[in-house]
Amino acid sequence: MLIVGGTLFTQAMVVTIFSVLQAQGLTKDVMYVALGMNILNIFGNYLFIFGALGVPQLGVMGVAISTAVCRALAMIVLLVMLYQRTTIKIKVEDYFKLKKEYVKKILGIGVPAAGEHLSHNLSQLTITFFITLLGANALATRVYTQNIMNFMTIFSFAVSKGMQIMIGQLIGAGKIEEANRQMYRGLKISIVVALVAGSTIAFAGEFLLGFFTQDAEIIALGAIILFLGVVLEPGRTFNLVIISSLRAAGDARFPVMIGILSMWGVSVPVAYLLGIPLGYGLIGVTIAIIIDEWLRGTLMFLRWRSKKWQQKAIVDNAERERGDGSFAS
Repeated sequence: MLIVGGTLFTQAMVVTIFSVLQAQGLTKDVMYVALGMNILNIFGNYLFIFGALGVPQLGVMGVAISTAVCRALAMIVLLVMLYQRTTIKIKVEDYFKLKKEYVKKILGIGVPAAGEHLSHNLSQLTITFFITLLGANALATRVYTQNIMNFMTIFSFAVSKGMQIMIGQLIGAGKIEEANRQMYRGLKISIVVALVAGSTIAFAGEFLLGFFTQDAEIIALGAIILFLGVVLEPGRTFNLVIISSLRAAGDARFPVMIGILSMWGVSVPVAYLLGIPLGYGLIGVTIAIIIDEWLRGTLMFLRWRSKKWQQKAIVDNAERERGDGSFAS
């Protein structure tokens, strides 16, 4: 805690510079740094845990040292990239002074986004508690299927991140209609891929679950959950892609309000009702999550189609005209 916590500012810098570079379109560079940091950390863990190559065998403390050193090195590499690969001009004094107008705009998007993630994590934790009441097999099935279904959402996550960068740049440049067209285009592509990936994984469900367990009950239940995932993933894709686009447009509060209301007003209570009192178990819980994802996805789609997000842009015309590659722009 002392070693990792004491150097946590390096992680904050890494995440911040990641976001800046990604917004500049340097996503591959960020990926290479992240890969390098993680590979180096794994190697460092190996050295300290097993005492290889003459390195002291320090166990958990060694893992902490490796983590801290790798984050610090990544921060240095990213700072060099920030100054060499982008047009942003950051002066020394910019690190020590806060401009209220920029802080207000950043927090106006960041705080609601963090609130949504917190609400989602808490609701999932509550649902997991419900699943524990169903027994060990239900919990194991949930863990296995969730890990497999993560592969369904990888492309949607990638598209949503790309859409956030692209739409943010387009709206910042005043190209509102182009941003609107690109969102619909990205949404169509991600839904098609989600359906194809979901169907492929569902039909291979029993085979994939066989890597985790030989319990026939878990495999049979897990196969059903994976087929339900084919219905779930398009709704989740709506949320990922459109919410990212709304945030990029500066419309961050609406997704948070709808998300909290739906998670705690639909997902959690319906999951409990279907899963436990009505006796549908893990299948009932999954159906509740499907209802939640599709409800929020539909509302996000209607919000985007209403074009109210066009009034939420955080870059005004004066800032757009002043854009000269400086930090202020």
